[in-house]
Amino acid sequence: MRPFTYLRAKSPAEAAALASQVDGSRFIAGGTN
Repeated sequence: MRPFTYLRAKSPAEAAALASQVDGSRFIAGGTN
């Protein structure tokens, strides 16, 4: 597995801002409670 940094946004707006600041950003969808 390649090393990566996980960033957790608290809102959709924050997610969009983080994604626009980091080259190669990817969203991880899904999860469990």
